[in-house]
Amino acid sequence: MRSLNPVFTFVVEELANRIANNLVDSDRVVTMYIAGGVAVGFYCDTRFTDDLDAFYDARVGLGGVDVLVRYEDQEGVDRVCYLDTNYNPTIGLLHEDFDRDAIDWDGIQVRNQKVRVKVLAPVDLAVTKIDRYSEQDVADILELAQRKLFTAAAFEHRATEAMCACPCNRERTKNSIRHLVNAIEKVRAS
Repeated sequence: MRSLNPVFTFVVEELANRIANNLVDSDRVVTMYIAGGVAVGFYCDTRFTDDLDAFYDARVGLGGVDVLVRYEDQEGVDRVCYLDTNYNPTIGLLHEDFDRDAIDWDGIQVRNQKVRVKVLAPVDLAVTKIDRYSEQDVADILELAQRKLFTAAAFEHRATEAMCACPCNRERTKNSIRHLVNAIEKVRAS
């Protein structure tokens, strides 16, 4: 699948190539999973973000990698986006089958083919935003749902399964899921 935002494709491709260049001594291909605002931009192209939340299917050394990409956005404004090296997918909810359902980011060219780029599936991306539950997270979840990228039932099912595998405040998480399911049903009906 191709991103709706070519700027994000440029940024992700640039960072993936920089990481891949750091893996020249490895025979392994590493999968880079994209989450956060860039992933929302991949599906919806509704907002800008200045950081890239990514994680990998193997330990990756980033020593010496320039994690800051400068670019010009679609309006001609100079911007920067950085790889958030503090992003950690073990904090908060993430369904255990996220890797099976992640989507290839078509159009990314990694010169030495050491990095494969995938984006979390829309429902899994939404699930990762439950724990923090910021205003932006709720807006992102509802934007994904409004585009009919998942149903309220699919979200509830995936979120509940993820919650069962995560030590967390279950009552708070259940309340968040319940509130979001109701909100998703409303935006999908409109």
